[in-house]
Amino acid sequence: MKQIKFFTALWIFTILLFTLCACQTDIGKTARSAVDDTAIATKVIGKFYKDPVINMFDIMVKSEHGVVTLEGKVDSETARGRAERVALTVNGVRKVNNLITVR
Repeated sequence: MKQIKFFTALWIFTILLFTLCACQTDIGKTARSAVDDTAIATKVIGKFYKDPVINMFDIMVKSEHGVVTLEGKVDSETARGRAERVALTVNGVRKVNNLITVR
């Protein structure tokens, strides 16, 4: 009976270990990293929402390992530059790739 419990516990531990090791996506991001990047992008969008110069619907925000990429079209160079500066104020942002174009 003790042997069955031992092997059952060992089997469960092995399954959990493999499950945790498999928490890495095919592009090399862990689940934790993906959540962090989603939180960063959400915070950037939230700051865009509060900003009077930036129309958040004009800009798409992506984050990967703390590097934020901004894409879209805005009405002025002022809005383009402001979007980059605002994104840099978000905690966790290491760099901003500003691919925004002016209409």
